Amino acid sequence: TIIFNYIINLPGLKEPLTNTVYNSIFIVVDKLFKQAYFLLYKKSYTIKDLIYLYM
Repeated sequence: TIIFNYIINLPGLKEPLTNTVYNSIFIVVDKLFKQAYFLLYKKSYTIKDLIYLYM
């Protein structure tokens, strides 16, 4: 089972290497492999961008 969740409208977090400012977290929980992924993203990302992040 894979579960997706979002945390949005956070204060901006600037990534030092690319100077990109992220304001949300995309959370993916994989119950089969007992893993969780916390991915930074911008609120303006499309679903296609979020799928690319997960892959």
